[in-house]
Amino acid sequence: FDLATGTFERSLQSPDPEAFEDFGNVSDVGGVAIIVGAPSSSYEGRNLEGRAYLFDPHTGEHLDTFTNPAAEDDDYFGSGSDFSGDLCVIGSFGDDRGSYNAGSALVFRIANLPPSPTPTPTPPIEGTGLVAGFVTNASDFQIITNAILALGDKIEFPDEEGIFIFEGAKVGLQILDAVSPGYESYSKEIQVGAATLLLVEMAPRGTNPNADINFDGIVNQNDHLEIQKNWHRQFPSHKTSSGRQLPPIERDKLLEKLRIRLEKRSH
Repeated sequence: FDLATGTFERSLQSPDPEAFEDFGNVSDVGGVAIIVGAPSSSYEGRNLEGRAYLFDPHTGEHLDTFTNPAAEDDDYFGSGSDFSGDLCVIGSFGDDRGSYNAGSALVFRIANLPPSPTPTPTPPIEGTGLVAGFVTNASDFQIITNAILALGDKIEFPDEEGIFIFEGAKVGLQILDAVSPGYESYSKEIQVGAATLLLVEMAPRGTNPNADINFDGIVNQNDHLEIQKNWHRQFPSHKTSSGRQLPPIERDKLLEKLRIRLEKRSH
């Protein structure tokens, strides 16, 4: 079942079913695989020996079968299970190791776990905001209304510039005025291959000389934005949207300033 919705996904059956084997008596989900016990199963003349089976939860495919390496009658192997990573422990409460019916727990290393599924990219989370005026991951964006993307609800350094690098297709951004009382935001955009380098500057209202380069637009919510964290990457000089060339020394100084700021925030 899907835990979030309760929707039925699929059923699993014993790869070698027999009457009264109690398949499904115990099971454990370990992220990328499922172990299901059949503690009352009998094989090769051993009554109630028990087994446990490994399945791929996404396909239902049977991946492996576990047995007690010293199997005897009435072991009930598969009566309990748990696993983490590639290690699993399977209970056998009737095992005679040490003493008659003393029980045991056997640890196995799983050799053929299925690969972890690739997570599906998720859009920015509504209601999250930008802290300190710098974007460090996709959740630092704030969806306001109508898929309009706004930078920030808290600006601690309104007199400094921040650098934001978006990997992927070029998208439109709306930089809102007055994201901090008494200040305006202005943007300078640099296109570098598939990435967009966006300089966002906060300045006292009415004093910014670059007001003519303010850049507005609507973001396409289907575009997945991933923040490029390699701040040392050497970008060639590119013209800004105003046509002014961004000097390399200015670019490098801003990148270094942001790198130091991000390091301080991470400690």
